[in-house]
Amino acid sequence: MTKRVIPLALLTILFSQNFVAGQQQDFGDVSKSILEMEVYEKDSTADAVVLFDVGEVYVNEQLEVRFKRHVRIKVLTDKGLEAGDIAISFRDDDPEQEIKRIKAESYFLAENGKMEKEKLGRRDKFENEVSENWKEIKFTIPALKKGSVFDYSYEMVSESPVDIPDWFFQNKYPTVWSEFSLSIPEWFNYLNYFRGYHNFTINDRERYNDAAIFRGGGRLDYEGTKYHYVMKDVPALSEEPYMNARVNFLAQVRFQLQSYQFPNDFRKNVLNTWPLLVEAVNDSDNYGKRMKSSSLLKSKALEVTDGIEDQAEKMISLYKHVGEAMEWDETYGLFVSDDLDDIYKTGSGSGSEINLILTQMLKEAGLEANPVILSTRGNGEIIDIYPISDQFNHTIVLVKIDEKDYLLDAKNELRPYNLLPASVLNGRGLVITEDNSVTWVELKNDLKNKLSSLINIRIAEDGKMSGSVESTNTGFPAYEYTQVLTGDEVNKDVEEFVFTGVNDITVDSTTIINQDDPGLFQYQIHFSSELESTDEIMYLNPMLIESIDENPFIRKQRTYPIDYEYDFEKTVIMTYFLPQGWSVDEIPQSKAYKLSNGKGFYRRLLQASEGFITIRYDFNIGANRFQPAIYDEIKFMYENIAQDNAELIVLKKDVE
Repeated sequence: MTKRVIPLALLTILFSQNFVAGQQQDFGDVSKSILEMEVYEKDSTADAVVLFDVGEVYVNEQLEVRFKRHVRIKVLTDKGLEAGDIAISFRDDDPEQEIKRIKAESYFLAENGKMEKEKLGRRDKFENEVSENWKEIKFTIPALKKGSVFDYSYEMVSESPVDIPDWFFQNKYPTVWSEFSLSIPEWFNYLNYFRGYHNFTINDRERYNDAAIFRGGGRLDYEGTKYHYVMKDVPALSEEPYMNARVNFLAQVRFQLQSYQFPNDFRKNVLNTWPLLVEAVNDSDNYGKRMKSSSLLKSKALEVTDGIEDQAEKMISLYKHVGEAMEWDETYGLFVSDDLDDIYKTGSGSGSEINLILTQMLKEAGLEANPVILSTRGNGEIIDIYPISDQFNHTIVLVKIDEKDYLLDAKNELRPYNLLPASVLNGRGLVITEDNSVTWVELKNDLKNKLSSLINIRIAEDGKMSGSVESTNTGFPAYEYTQVLTGDEVNKDVEEFVFTGVNDITVDSTTIINQDDPGLFQYQIHFSSELESTDEIMYLNPMLIESIDENPFIRKQRTYPIDYEYDFEKTVIMTYFLPQGWSVDEIPQSKAYKLSNGKGFYRRLLQASEGFITIRYDFNIGANRFQPAIYDEIKFMYENIAQDNAELIVLKKDVE
């Protein structure tokens, strides 16, 4: 359920907790050795290092959540100056959050060897609106330069005990010390959740005693629990090839209020069950209550489907109509800010708004359709122990026709109805049903992702080449090629997209063989330069399409899963016709490699015949996620592919 204010008029309380931050130091308490440090020895590539990041949460006399944070960072390179660009997000909606007591200073060595400092001015902070309910305060650390150290601190005050902030021990820079402490009175029952691949240095909890003081002077003794977490020497979490959202892997701790019970009162649940969450979304003024019959959407749905009897054809027609009528504004977000009729009239909306319009039009046309809420890949994976709507940031549509399920996302008019975008292929989605039942659906495509190319190339006596490519694709490869074929300069776009890294190729013409199947097309090509050669020898690198020139997996080991957006099968068959009087002198060996789990396969077959060479290249990835245990095998496979793709075929002129 969305976080909300809890009625706390029962009592006003004063807490007297003292918090000790292990490695935290006062502003300005910076040693000369730290200022002189040029390289962080545990990560010599680091542009900056977080010396400490300390957060503490407590509750004040109004039972507000107060969160204090103090960060110190050392800048090591010019690129590390980016660490001094600070943005603090806060919610500007019920329950409101307020950012207070912002303080920032930079420290550096002057020419005389003494430390100098520069303070952030009152007018150096700027407040921006991020979205309808969120704002941010931005500022840049003053007088920052390579070698500087800087501190910044702030306090966040929330009206609701639900608002315990998530704490991340890890970020893009290595962290020497990260500490988070939280004191919870006995009246509150929280669930805590840990995520990440780094172990705690300290993970303690202890009971404490305190007293609440009533307005009338009464006193109530109570107990509470103090949580204390520390991680030391946390490595930076940098982007790696084929990696899902970083938030899934950052070392972090989260607290979610489950229930509360004050003295002489009943227990009140805050963290809903999944059925209650579905009910709450249905009852929301900004979601379920927007899903109501309207004359505009109904008349348009009936107009689009007029004369169509088949249910699936109705669905496809409405999908195409909404995709063409509505332009996605490039934003995600679960809730809807206006009536669907009004959004439809504007012709633009968020992903959820567009798909709720589609849902309503499908219903108006007599189809069984329900919204499905989900978290996109960039937003992170759903934590299923938390039935709260804050995790979800997008909506798609589930349609049932003759016991078959269809998942639709209409925010792009070029994508076929039976292909969900890669951004939503992120685990499971929750169906919002009218009876508030809980149904989860796997976010996947049934359509196979296949690329198949047939290439015929003729090599002339002077070493120049020309020929044709016929490509048959389904799934994502077909969609990606379709986007290329709709541009203003199709031939040039094909050159850049299909023949990446082949600089001297020209596409002379492009033909869609079947207008009803844009995944099937052909193009004519020629090369502006000739093969590297002598009078007697030519050197041919045959890999023109889907060539992997270098291994993207360069790290010695990997901690995080390898995550492909989707699985795929690629097959390229190439035939090179030799010039008259030439034959093959040297040809690389055929090779094959298969992952031990059977989910990855690479094969290259080469055969020399009289007057021509045939090459078949297969590369299949049969899963979209691989665990780190198989990383070495994947790395080895890519290394072999890159090496094989660099091998040359040697042609020789026949002796007369």
